[in-house]
Amino acid sequence: MAQRLRVLAPSGQQVDIGLADGPKAGSVGTHIRFAGGSLARGFQIGPRGYHKFAGTYVVPASTVDRFIVHGREVVVSRQENGAGAVATLMGDYHELMTVFGGPAPRREVVINLFSALEIEDHPEGMLVRPTSSMLLDSVLEQIVVSVAGRGTVNTMSPQQARSVLPVHQGQATRYGEVWRGARPGVQSPSALTDYTYLMGFPRGFGEVHFAPGAGVTDDALLAWLDEVQVEWADAPGAAPAGK
Repeated sequence: MAQRLRVLAPSGQQVDIGLADGPKAGSVGTHIRFAGGSLARGFQIGPRGYHKFAGTYVVPASTVDRFIVHGREVVVSRQENGAGAVATLMGDYHELMTVFGGPAPRREVVINLFSALEIEDHPEGMLVRPTSSMLLDSVLEQIVVSVAGRGTVNTMSPQQARSVLPVHQGQATRYGEVWRGARPGVQSPSALTDYTYLMGFPRGFGEVHFAPGAGVTDDALLAWLDEVQVEWADAPGAAPAGK
């Protein structure tokens, strides 16, 4: 039986992602970016342990402050190389992280930032919205699913997907169609991993990157790609994202 992942996007939309039965999906991360006036800031959402993992394995960092916002703990860590800092709000199921360049921000800056957000944490995802007084809009919303031995599936909100899907017809897949293009920086693509695969569905969009050195045949990778399916629940007043 194929895998079906049900994820709650930061905006509150429900997203169903279908994958081949194996290998099993690993991590699921979401991203959202708000902008308005002179302010723009992005946030990453991951499962509990996300902050600790990033500070241990991604960019080494040490905790410099802890405090409470919205009744939840916020942890601020400074990167050991001094290049930046991260502040993360801990939910019951997920963690909401944002990155700052340079030294760690003052506590008041972080408190004001998280206080300006409405946050709901559920087992299937964390909802994050700016308060109405902030006059901010969501300009980017993504969900990224990682599958060991295959790669990643990245999907964005229906409103944003319409601006990236090609207008010409793609190659048919089991649930939609796919377009292939060379990955940025690849001058002479030859292997499957040298390409990005854009996938359109009646109610969704996906971008697939195969993992280099996966140790499986091209036929196995393409068969896995053929099983990918993405479906977003419609936002009020929005048209379906796919073609």
